[in-house]
Amino acid sequence: MNKTIPIIIAVFSMIQSFGQTVINDSVSVGPGYVNQVYYSFKNGIVKTINTNWDIAFQVSGIESSMMINSKNTNLYLVTNDTSKWSTFDTTGKISSTTILRNSDTSWKFGAFSRNSTIGSGGFNVGWGTYDPISHIITGNNIYAIKLSDGSFKKLMIEKFNKGKYYFKYANLNGSNEIMDSLSAAAYAGKNFAYYSLQTNTSLDLEPATGTWDLFFNQYQTVLPFVGAYSVVGAFTNLKRKAIKLYTLKTTTAYNLADFKSTRDVVGYDWKSFDNVAMKWNLADSTIYFVQDSSGDVYKLTFTAFGGAANGNINFTKQKVNNLPSSLFESINQDAAIVYPNLANTSIQVNMPISKHATIQIYDMSGKTVYRAPKEMATEGTKTISVEQFQNGIYILQLSIEGEKAMSNLFQVSH
Repeated sequence: MNKTIPIIIAVFSMIQSFGQTVINDSVSVGPGYVNQVYYSFKNGIVKTINTNWDIAFQVSGIESSMMINSKNTNLYLVTNDTSKWSTFDTTGKISSTTILRNSDTSWKFGAFSRNSTIGSGGFNVGWGTYDPISHIITGNNIYAIKLSDGSFKKLMIEKFNKGKYYFKYANLNGSNEIMDSLSAAAYAGKNFAYYSLQTNTSLDLEPATGTWDLFFNQYQTVLPFVGAYSVVGAFTNLKRKAIKLYTLKTTTAYNLADFKSTRDVVGYDWKSFDNVAMKWNLADSTIYFVQDSSGDVYKLTFTAFGGAANGNINFTKQKVNNLPSSLFESINQDAAIVYPNLANTSIQVNMPISKHATIQIYDMSGKTVYRAPKEMATEGTKTISVEQFQNGIYILQLSIEGEKAMSNLFQVSH
């Protein structure tokens, strides 16, 4: 009979706490929040770009999401009758009731894609209709877009065919019409390609998807009783997951099953402005865990925000261990004892069982540093030399008759 019980939560939390050194780091979106920053937990700032782009086209996967630069632009749906392109009339059509905004929670629902029925049985992607036979998306809306310089353009996404977006835009009176296209293949390995309607230019701004984890920027959100409101925060990469915990900064326990792929898990509400003291306060009881492209998990805690004066965002990061889950599956109720907990030359493993058993020892990266040369068939005490081990925390795993039975921690200090 296999006598096992779930591993003690306190032991799991203790293991998780033995991560790497806490590192102080920062990014800056600049005075007035004029920049956007791509950030990697492993490598720091990957790229800083200015906000001089207007629309973004999704170029990864099978999605066709389109976003606006919510810092600088507003998008308005004018009509879904594309035959009116030449007779475009803005009278009463551009108002707050027709404005479209990017989703806070999903990269898949940019401003152009907010009315999408994809996923609920329909073929409307928001800006056009998908034909399941030809696999072509044909545009069905005419938009007005307000640019950062205050000017307006009319805009229509004509189609998406064979990985290529076709679109046109002009002044509201029809003058200066531009017809252009953008090929997703030209931006392989990235999530979005960008375009400036002011300079009629495609922009290759985003680093490769695998190189960054967080995107710091100013964007608009909708607040209760307030409406659209500009905030500064961080979005997670389309390919990353994260979790927010309302607990003490010292907490290092997390559950990977609870991680979410929504882009605003980190978001903006790690800070608030005190209108009396006229300063920014940090939500010091809030921490985040973000999983990067290699599966490593980093603990993130914000420590300071400089506001519009400089756009500086300070935080600490700490890599927490992503050890094999098999190490934590179960613990025997007749658990073996490893002693001493702080070892110099050797450890003793008490074996209060008389079944075939094997022993393996892992360091905190999950690497096997010791494996017993053969099974032990007698109960008693096993002595293991740790003289060749580097100083640090180790996990001893005992397997009884081929099943994981327990895991114990011990430390080596020479």
